[in-house]
Amino acid sequence: RLVNFAAAQGFGVFVLGEIMKFHPVTLVNCLTPPRVYDLFHPGADDRLPARFLHAFCCYKHAQGLGCQEEGRKVHKLLLRRAKLQDLRKVPYGPLRSWLSKLWLDVPSTRPERQIVAGCCARWVADKATPQEEKVPCLALMRQEFELRQRPEAEAWIVSVLLEQVCRDPIGHSPDLQHFLWVLRCGPGSAVLKPLLSSLAQERGRLATLWVCLCLWAPQPQPQDHAVAPPWPQG
Repeated sequence: RLVNFAAAQGFGVFVLGEIMKFHPVTLVNCLTPPRVYDLFHPGADDRLPARFLHAFCCYKHAQGLGCQEEGRKVHKLLLRRAKLQDLRKVPYGPLRSWLSKLWLDVPSTRPERQIVAGCCARWVADKATPQEEKVPCLALMRQEFELRQRPEAEAWIVSVLLEQVCRDPIGHSPDLQHFLWVLRCGPGSAVLKPLLSSLAQERGRLATLWVCLCLWAPQPQPQDHAVAPPWPQG
């Protein structure tokens, strides 16, 4: 119960980490999903307990165990703290960042595909989020793209990008351009023509979109590296 006290949270999580190194099966049996809330204290830093939970769920996943409830608990905790009903609107923070890493590395923690894609699109568009923290979201969007058939997949990723730019023409992040790396080449006319035709019905919107895209400074493709370092081993 040490993790329930802000001053002792770090030590409490450290003890749990040591137990996971030497007695992981015992920890899995004792650390049930309702206990996830006990790891996070509102007056303490979320980074260490979130990293521990990620390592814990990765262990369960490697053993063929599901982590649906753990993912659901983090989802609910973020909404409760932000006093929101829509996970996409939760502001950037360590716990939100670790949730995207958890979704990437432990698929059983993910909610419906539509929710994951919607969150990832909004979080990549968030200027307040450091670019390196967007790597898991970009990887998840690539996986969603690969689950679709071309040219429907191409139309989907381009429409997601345009939707986020139109949603917030001034405040969006140019990191949205990284969605286009999955295309490997420019989208064809079969993809762009219907999208632009629908936008052309609103001349002002099309002009705003064109100006926004022209202002983007080209960025290199993000490096494909491990997004979550493993929990230290003994």
